[in-house]
Amino acid sequence: AGKGGLVFRSFDGGATWGSYGLDTTTLRAVATRGSNVWLAGNAGVLHRSTDNGDTWATQTINGGLAVRALSFPDAMHGWGAGDNGSIAVTTDGGVSWSAQTSGTGNHLTAVWSEGPLTAYVAGKSGTLLKTVNGGASWNSIAGAGWTADLMGVSGRGNTLYVTGSEGFCRKSSDGGLTWQALSFR
Repeated sequence: AGKGGLVFRSFDGGATWGSYGLDTTTLRAVATRGSNVWLAGNAGVLHRSTDNGDTWATQTINGGLAVRALSFPDAMHGWGAGDNGSIAVTTDGGVSWSAQTSGTGNHLTAVWSEGPLTAYVAGKSGTLLKTVNGGASWNSIAGAGWTADLMGVSGRGNTLYVTGSEGFCRKSSDGGLTWQALSFR
């Protein structure tokens, strides 16, 4: 998904691709679980499909702010993150969304969750937040002195990876308590 609402999809592992347009909104985030697909982007636009993208329901979430990242650990629970520190959560597969307080005004560019209670969001100026209670509270777990714009966060269990601008890459093996710098140069 991308600029101008253009969407590409493949049903054969990427050997062939079809494309179509949903609208003219720039789409910035894609998440899938089984036949469920969520696309989000500028102006809080969210497109939701339960049939592999054959039909779509469209709504506005995130207070109309751009959604830059989506993560669904299962078909019912998901997070969207975006401009001005905005975070939204769903517990019904994306039908309805609730705003959460992140405690930052920085743009959030990545979100990752492995279950319905624990999630991580990363963003501009070294922002890295974690929740362990479904988003009732978010706490900074960024390392001391982090200033790089963070662009990715992912992991498995207590192992977490964070990437960002200018070669920034860190690994935590304890859920974000301590960090090890990784170098790929």
